[in-house]
Amino acid sequence: MVKAALWLLAVLTICGLPFARLPGPEVPGVTAAFCASLFITEVATAFLLLVRFRVERRPWLVLLVCAYFFSAAMAVLYLLAFPGALRPSRTLIGDGQAASWLFVAWTLGMPSAAISAAFLEVRRPDLVLDRKIASRMVRVGIGLTFAGVALLAAIAVRAPALPALVAEGRWTGLFKVLHVASTAAMLLGVAVIAWGPGKRSDLFAWFGVTLMAMAVANIFAAVGGERYAFGWTAARIGYALGASVLFGFFLWLFAKQQRLLANARERLEADVAARTAELRHMIGERDALLAEVYHRVNNNLQVLRSMLQLERRNLAAGCEAAALVRMDRRTLSIGVVHRRAMQTRLADDIDVGAVIEELGPKLQDLLALDSRDIRLEVRAAATRMKLDLAVPLGLLIQELVASVAERIRPSDPDRTILITFEEVGGIRRIAVVNGARTDPGDTASLDNLIIASLIGQLGGSEEFGSGNSCSRVVNF
Repeated sequence: MVKAALWLLAVLTICGLPFARLPGPEVPGVTAAFCASLFITEVATAFLLLVRFRVERRPWLVLLVCAYFFSAAMAVLYLLAFPGALRPSRTLIGDGQAASWLFVAWTLGMPSAAISAAFLEVRRPDLVLDRKIASRMVRVGIGLTFAGVALLAAIAVRAPALPALVAEGRWTGLFKVLHVASTAAMLLGVAVIAWGPGKRSDLFAWFGVTLMAMAVANIFAAVGGERYAFGWTAARIGYALGASVLFGFFLWLFAKQQRLLANARERLEADVAARTAELRHMIGERDALLAEVYHRVNNNLQVLRSMLQLERRNLAAGCEAAALVRMDRRTLSIGVVHRRAMQTRLADDIDVGAVIEELGPKLQDLLALDSRDIRLEVRAAATRMKLDLAVPLGLLIQELVASVAERIRPSDPDRTILITFEEVGGIRRIAVVNGARTDPGDTASLDNLIIASLIGQLGGSEEFGSGNSCSRVVNF
């Protein structure tokens, strides 16, 4: 791309020089438009280079930053000093010679900075400055640049004391010498950049294209010779285009980065979609497996309950039959929890309120076998728990219900057991309550030992004194 741009400039030079002396239309506003476009592009490029320097901290970038700030400031001075640019046939600073001297300083300053930056890059290509040194260097460099511009402005105001560069609308010999010197400096800068820095840095290579465009513009201006000649107008267009080269390079870098980001985003979205589909498939397989496991566990528990009930029917009332009834209740509570887990398909999100609501009527049916006409009421709030807590909770509830039911005597008027479950302030509370009061019985019985073990699995504790009546209250 860089070589193609250089060849294009060479072809345009060869093709356009024969027409450089032709008179062109007088467009008084061309200088104002030329300076304004230069100022905008040069300032924008200077700030983009400054951002690049903040990242890379290479010293030669400071010289390019200063060169572009210098060019932007000189565009303003040139506009103020050019006759007729802002006021008809008059200048805002200096006289007719000021613009010529500012132009010479301008066209000599840019290539000088370029050559200095190129030699610095050649001498220390891998040098990266410390952050504090880099910050100090850029502040000093920009400060010296604007101080130099202020000095040039002061000199331009005293232009009558300087040798004339324009006489009777034509350039003097001194101006031509200085013009040739600035053109040679630009071409030397192009050669130095092509020799070394341009091979290692695309930014430097495109800056070489900028200098080449300025050199071509100088050649057109020299051949045109007069204001508003074709070469004179082409030179201003060339300067403006040259100033836009690095700005265009940064825009191209931005567009390239946006394309890379878009491609990366598309790849990432494709990867996320593929991974999401894979995870959904895995979740589906897991759900199917869990459902099958819960289904088989529930079926096996049902088989176990059926066997317990058959065994109980073959036994007369006594300790053996009572033990089978207790085992049946415990198997029932485990089965209810697993059936709820199978319905939700989430082992970590079981609604224990629904479990208690389902368990209550089933326990009432089992308690009805002893003909004591005990009724169960359930008031359970919806609370989510993990399976490894829901199972001991279900077992605990049936043990508490059995414990309270055993203390209800046939003569007690209140034969209703109320089961409540709630969560307040992060504390879960389950209460199994009957209004009758009775002897607490043997606190060291096997049933009470089982209850204490289940409470320990839940990490809870029984309220003091709740076991001394027909009520049991557990917090966990």
